[in-house]
Amino acid sequence: MISKRAHRVLDYFTGCALIASPYLFGMGDISSAREVFLGAGLVSFVNVFLFGYSTKLHMKIDLLNGAFLISAPSIFSYKLLLSNTQYGFHVGAGFLIILLVGETRYRREDSIAASKVSLEVGHIYSKSS
Repeated sequence: MISKRAHRVLDYFTGCALIASPYLFGMGDISSAREVFLGAGLVSFVNVFLFGYSTKLHMKIDLLNGAFLISAPSIFSYKLLLSNTQYGFHVGAGFLIILLVGETRYRREDSIAASKVSLEVGHIYSKSS
């Protein structure tokens, strides 16, 4: 599991990587691919600044961002312009974003688990009294 603090750091890294990736992977000449990655990177940054990490909306936007990266080459009809590596990077980046959401540990879940333990302990003490 990934802590919320690690998720925060990875969100910043993801935004930077998405913005730089069209130029690193030779997609700078494909305007649709370039705009998709620039937009996805900006969404990552805006999502962090507007919604923080404790909201479900933040995680839903991350999920949509990942799904968007996976499906963008087909939606915007530039899949044929991409090499296998470039297309694989679209899919891989999208899945990594989705995996990041799935592997993030939420404080609310932690507090629910802790409260269940304290209720069980309290129940045991009340029976023995």
